[in-house]
Amino acid sequence: MPMMTSEEFWDLIHGYDLAIFPVQFIFSFVAIVLLVFMAKKPGAKLNLWMNLFLAFCYSWIGIVFYLVHNRDLSEKMHYFQPALMFIIAFLFILDVFLKRSDFKFSSNRFHNYIALFFIGYSIIGYPVVGWLLGHPYSVKFFGNLTIWVPILGVYPCPTTIFSLALLSLALPRADKKVMVPLLYWGVFSIMGPPLRVYGVYEDLVLFFAGIYGLVLFIQDLRKKA
Repeated sequence: MPMMTSEEFWDLIHGYDLAIFPVQFIFSFVAIVLLVFMAKKPGAKLNLWMNLFLAFCYSWIGIVFYLVHNRDLSEKMHYFQPALMFIIAFLFILDVFLKRSDFKFSSNRFHNYIALFFIGYSIIGYPVVGWLLGHPYSVKFFGNLTIWVPILGVYPCPTTIFSLALLSLALPRADKKVMVPLLYWGVFSIMGPPLRVYGVYEDLVLFFAGIYGLVLFIQDLRKKA
């Protein structure tokens, strides 16, 4: 199948934003509430709800983003992307029972600052940078009234930045099984069509989040070895 044009790609993206509005705000609101609890009261209950939230995000992305609204993209990649999203969702669900991840801020301020940058970027920065680059994540209704929308939880790339930041903070108490596909998505994002073909340069931070997570991942493996 031929590669879709840049105009066709962004038409799909804008159509998706309009179709799911205002779900985008609900996802970001839940993420912010969970982050507040992570700062104020980390523990078993937070770990449960964070795993469930992330599992739901990746299930939504696999079904609604890829299989319903972007089926053409999924067909061109032989359904690799939605399959990867479902694997990630399953691994977060699995951790509900295994309890490997302990979501909390680090005692290292440097790690906290970097993680907070990635978290803030995933919620606010990613769509703002997209707007500055000329492909805003927004919806139009009531004529020309345009509303900017956050996209955490409903798009794969900002959700992966968010997830990698949380799991990198959690190390060594992080489920490394789920980090593997997330790191793959982050590190190899720089080679993907969104960045190379369609100019989704806001994905560059996803690459850096992947590299940062990979460095911490390898350091933790070496310590255990």
